[in-house]
Amino acid sequence: AMPLATILQPVDLGFKRTRFDLGASLFADENWTHRINLRHDVRDGTQRVAGSFFTSAAHLAAPVDQVTDQLEVSTSYHSRLWQATLAYHGSVFRNGSEALTWSNPFSPVVAGSTSGQLALAPSNQFHQIMASAGYQISPTVRASAEVAVGRMTQDAAYLALTTNTSLLVPAVPAQSLQGRANTLNASLRLTAAPHESLRLNASYARDERDNQTPAALYPTLATDMFLGLPRSNQPYSFTQDQFKLSADHRGPGSLKTSVGAEHDTRQRTLQEAETTREATLWGRVAVQPLNMVSLALKLSHAERNAAEYLSVAAIVPAENPLLRKYNMADRKRDSAGLRADITAAENLSIGLNVDIANDDYSHSTIGLLDGRSVNVGADVSIAVDDQTQLNLFAQAERIRSRQAGSQLFAQPDWTGRAKDAVELVGVGLKHTALKGKLEIGADLALSRSRSDVTVEAAALSPAFPRATTLLDSFKLRATYRLNEQLSLTGSYWYERYEAQDWRFDGVLPATIPNLLAFGEQAPRYTVNVVQLALRYRF
Repeated sequence: AMPLATILQPVDLGFKRTRFDLGASLFADENWTHRINLRHDVRDGTQRVAGSFFTSAAHLAAPVDQVTDQLEVSTSYHSRLWQATLAYHGSVFRNGSEALTWSNPFSPVVAGSTSGQLALAPSNQFHQIMASAGYQISPTVRASAEVAVGRMTQDAAYLALTTNTSLLVPAVPAQSLQGRANTLNASLRLTAAPHESLRLNASYARDERDNQTPAALYPTLATDMFLGLPRSNQPYSFTQDQFKLSADHRGPGSLKTSVGAEHDTRQRTLQEAETTREATLWGRVAVQPLNMVSLALKLSHAERNAAEYLSVAAIVPAENPLLRKYNMADRKRDSAGLRADITAAENLSIGLNVDIANDDYSHSTIGLLDGRSVNVGADVSIAVDDQTQLNLFAQAERIRSRQAGSQLFAQPDWTGRAKDAVELVGVGLKHTALKGKLEIGADLALSRSRSDVTVEAAALSPAFPRATTLLDSFKLRATYRLNEQLSLTGSYWYERYEAQDWRFDGVLPATIPNLLAFGEQAPRYTVNVVQLALRYRF
């Protein structure tokens, strides 16, 4: 019933980013190096969000007023046998706009629901201490290790449950989330060459996220209108252990073979699959049948199994018990890759590659069922002369997937199919002039993609319209050495993007009865970036 033709107004969506970097390195002596880096990011502007009142919704322009400060400090030691680094990384994010309040553009369904409020990204911090070391045990054996311990915190104050003063709402159990999570990233690697033609590699990595955020039962409110059942937040944690073994062998002749085995175990809390295990076997063979031709073939097989898949009781409304989320479902994955490198002339080399992958979720009834991808590419490198190199490349990829769903919370009654295609071509040029003082480079890349989606239900449904994208990018860069210590560098980057997407195209502010939309169409934009830098080496 709104007179939209007379009251609609344009709104600019976008933000400006300002970045300040400061870094310094100190080479104390031939063994010690100290570094410090500071980064200050500021983002100002507006971004698109949406808010709802029961069954009605509106697109909204939310403010962007964000600052991120990062600090990195490290000290490193390097000798013939030892290499070690100790570092600290800190990141502090602050949001100057904590909430967005807007007026209800629709007739209120209940008394007092004339405005709504949304929380925006909360301020938070991340701090991490990292250490790494490597040691040459013998001329043929080397060991290295890394460990990083971090903590994430978020303690922004909660907003009021509602702006509707006519509703009697219970008190929340806490004034803020008191969010905190500890992280651990550790790895150990050992390499050995017991024979000049044999190399062995072994590694172990562990990643942990220990979420110590308190769990509490919170009252719920549906879009400032109706009280709902209380719900508890779910501070889930996980651990991941990865083992990798591989061996590389040279000979006889030009033959090179590699084999490897990997095992990945993930433990989760408050998730449908508490434990998943994935084992991978792979092998690679490379040979040079002719002096100017080399071939390489790699085959891989992986199987992931979930110990048990159960619905999480805290998820409301409950999920279909037949659903299997693709990242935790049983899966078999087979892949193959073939690469050919041809030296057609002293200054001309050609590369050709084909990669195929197939995923099978045979134990999933509802969810992703299977997926397949094929990637074909070629690249050409030409040395025009001692100062000029030219590179050309082309790539094409096809991806298909199939999933099943249920409208009735039961057995599957519809199937969705997606077909995606991407083509990419490009050229790159490097040139050195003025006796090596000036280095110039240029890159041009043209990309096209299209996506087709169909849904097969009991009644035959037409396919969705095709979605397409176009992305053209051109980069020009140059570096001029004023002297041995001082150099001037600059670059220019142009990018053009166009899309056709049925989810946006033709959707005007009043096209959907219960949505007051921006009338935003599929994105079309151009970007121009100019960068200048002065570098001085002490």
